[in-house]
Amino acid sequence: MNDVRSPEIIHPDLEDLLEKARSLAPVFKERAVETENLRRIPDSTMADFRAAGFCRHYAPKRFGGLELDWGAHTSIAEEIARGCGSSAWIVAVVLSHSWMAARFSEAAQRAVFEKNPDAVIASAFTGKSEMKKVDSGYQLSGTWAFASGIHHASWTIVGAPVVTDEALPANVRPPYRMALLKADQYEIIDDWYADGLKGTGSNSLKVANQFVPDDFTMLSDDMAGMSPAGTALHESYIYGVEFVPYIESSFVGPLIGAAKGALADYLDITKARRGREFGEKVSDQQGVQVRVAESVMDIKVADRLVKRVLAGLHEDGLARRAITGERWVMQRMTLTYAAQLCVKAVDRLVSMMGATGQAGHNPVQRHFRDIRAIASHTSLIWDKAAIPVGKWALGLETGDPAVDGAGDIFEI
Repeated sequence: MNDVRSPEIIHPDLEDLLEKARSLAPVFKERAVETENLRRIPDSTMADFRAAGFCRHYAPKRFGGLELDWGAHTSIAEEIARGCGSSAWIVAVVLSHSWMAARFSEAAQRAVFEKNPDAVIASAFTGKSEMKKVDSGYQLSGTWAFASGIHHASWTIVGAPVVTDEALPANVRPPYRMALLKADQYEIIDDWYADGLKGTGSNSLKVANQFVPDDFTMLSDDMAGMSPAGTALHESYIYGVEFVPYIESSFVGPLIGAAKGALADYLDITKARRGREFGEKVSDQQGVQVRVAESVMDIKVADRLVKRVLAGLHEDGLARRAITGERWVMQRMTLTYAAQLCVKAVDRLVSMMGATGQAGHNPVQRHFRDIRAIASHTSLIWDKAAIPVGKWALGLETGDPAVDGAGDIFEI
């Protein structure tokens, strides 16, 4: 398999951000225990993000951002995750939400970015909520979970169905809209107690009958498509690509970086370890050497697979190509497979450390918990990704009209 280097890596602004990420990774590693104990990234880490320019990688140029090509966030996060997976998650996921905000109306973008190109924007879409149409906007109420980085955000994007007093047919869902909220429009519910990604501050939020102007909402179908309202304001292709196939690739930077960090930490620890009974060097054991080689290859393969997907998304974006049904199915399968490889690789390393590997302060254990948490994201669930591929290979309908009848998904 040939090396694949994403085209955007040659961008000088990205090279600068990557160098800063590499220099900061040891700092974030030193803060990793503090970050987990806080259950959110420390203020000092967010200050470092701003100073390094990490908040601007997808912010529009017209508002002082860098407007980098797709994949920049995963490359930066990969470097940071070698030290702290939770910090990397904030960079890859939360700080990339400027990409979403730049798809809203010009009025909304000006409110978010004009005085603050470093704006931090959280998001949450899991919960119970509703919007009701009123003059010039909507009244919004609801509760949403898993809003990563919410404590540091000045804005948050949520989604809710638009309800009316009119009854809809049983098979018709109400329209779903995105809403851009200021931090003073919601209450943070401190409920993020997790095993992995402990420091992401992915708490719930509650909105009680808040007014949202029309310009600060948009149909989810428009957000998901290739021509949302904000696209015309910017030159870069990234604001005019399909939402879901691209956003699903956002989680792989922390995933790959944490796997590489776990391997590096394991090797550092194991090179110095000796058997407790006889004092022999653990690194001299052939079983250890074989298992290490297996994990090295799992991580290398996962890394190559991920970079192929990111390079493809970049090329499709430049060409303004839609992601076809079969491409999307295989992309999700590929990213999910990479996640499984990382879980397996680091589980193997932790298991070889015995009781030492179960200690919460062990950096390999921390990386493993973070990787396992990332791999449990709905976009990376194994069965969800695998079933359509299995059906297609067996000649069965997947239920997706964009996929069924489109031809061979791969050559066997």
